[in-house]
Amino acid sequence: MKRMKTIVFIVSVFYFFGATTHAQTNKTTNIGNDKKMVEGINNGITITANKKWLLLPIKNGVEKRNLEISIKGEVLRAFDIEMADDSPDWYAYLDISKWKGEELEIRIDSLDYQHGFDLIKQSDKEDNDQLYQKPQRGQLHFSPKRGWNNDPNGLVYYKGEYHLFFQHNPYGVLWGNMHWGHAVSTDLVHWKELDIALYPDGFGAMFSGGGIVDIDNTSGLGAGSNPSLILFYTAADSWIQGLAYSQDGRNFEKTDPILSKISEGNRDPKVIWHEPSKRWVMVLYVAQENDQHTIHFLTSTNLQKWELV
Repeated sequence: MKRMKTIVFIVSVFYFFGATTHAQTNKTTNIGNDKKMVEGINNGITITANKKWLLLPIKNGVEKRNLEISIKGEVLRAFDIEMADDSPDWYAYLDISKWKGEELEIRIDSLDYQHGFDLIKQSDKEDNDQLYQKPQRGQLHFSPKRGWNNDPNGLVYYKGEYHLFFQHNPYGVLWGNMHWGHAVSTDLVHWKELDIALYPDGFGAMFSGGGIVDIDNTSGLGAGSNPSLILFYTAADSWIQGLAYSQDGRNFEKTDPILSKISEGNRDPKVIWHEPSKRWVMVLYVAQENDQHTIHFLTSTNLQKWELV
């Protein structure tokens, strides 16, 4: 087994408060500009996806609203967001390119959010020109284009690039809505931010974890001589441990959960190869009764089925 190059970072740790989501079918009324107002308990519009980005207006410090984006009742994205009613401080960018040509339904759980829908727009271009030239923007350490970040995860060297994944809220400047952001570098100094690697799903927000390169294809998720980059994460509502893999270092596919909930708050799987035993070893934080904080060790030969040591 070849050695992986690793990177060490020091970060702060934060806690998660989940958000519930729901979908319902209501009548719509055309309000122009390719938008239709959804009539019903929840305010909403429909819009045909025809650009790469959906731009959501943010007003820092206002009350958070729960926003859902769905197609024909199937919720695609859901998160809490400080939506602006007017004069947004900035825009959050949500990639909708995979649904191009589809009619997206956007709902907000607020009875007083009406004219703010006019501020939602689409674009094929990001406003990146001045983002890293602002006076308080750090120039040495990596920072995402927008939003909050903490906890670097899954730090590996894969196909000629160092990969940095990180806890990320793309829709606000405070902690929440945990996604896995993603950036790459060839020299550990200059970083390029890529699209979101892992979005929250029906199991919960994407909490911290780790990553490996499955060089010998022990998982069976590789293709011939092309090993997979594999990520391990905690889904924070259900507290299952998940696996996602990629064969190009850009697009990730999730498998079924690889480990069921052990206790409330069990999280942060880190996986390494143990050469003497020819097994993968996972370390996992597990809270137990009487406020006991423990670390569990689990082993696997294929990264998908795990046994407690």
